[in-house]
Amino acid sequence: MMGNKNGKAAVPQFILIFFLFSPLIYLVGDSLIRVVQEPSLVGLMFPAGRRFGLLVNSLKLASTVSITVTVIGVLAGSKLVYERGKAWSWVKWGFLLTAPVPPYIHALVWSGVVSNVNQLLKGIGISFSGYGFGISYLVDTMAYLPLGVGLAMVGFMLVETPAVEAARLYRDNFRVFVDVVLPLASPMILAALGFLLDGK
Repeated sequence: MMGNKNGKAAVPQFILIFFLFSPLIYLVGDSLIRVVQEPSLVGLMFPAGRRFGLLVNSLKLASTVSITVTVIGVLAGSKLVYERGKAWSWVKWGFLLTAPVPPYIHALVWSGVVSNVNQLLKGIGISFSGYGFGISYLVDTMAYLPLGVGLAMVGFMLVETPAVEAARLYRDNFRVFVDVVLPLASPMILAALGFLLDGK
């Protein structure tokens, strides 16, 4: 009788797993069929030459932006969550309202800033590039920063207050943050890092 109940309870889980993984299963199966039909496609699975360089540059940009946004998100998110002043409340909501701004707006704005700075520095022979890794890093960091800060704030808000208050009886605020708050908020922070890497 118990086994029958467990079997019925597992049915929804199998259905959920099927719908979650069916696109991936289809893509893997379709890729295998295509490779069998055209063995020359195997070479495309391993990037070489220019494609390898593009892959390395993409991974470098994605990793540096994700780590930067996560670190700033943890620092800024903790400040915005634990500061109780009215001014900080306005800063928090004002900052989060920038989240819907699309990346191309950031690209236009920062390209304009670089162009104006170059005009000012033309007389002394200094100029900054409006292309390449530097400007891409700046634009992506600013575009994803509200998301990183918001997810870090969610992680800190999920930390149970009694645990923090109990720890503060024995440790100073910095040690409580490092030893208690960060470990408890780490699942959401790591999820934010993974989400940013995936989004990049």
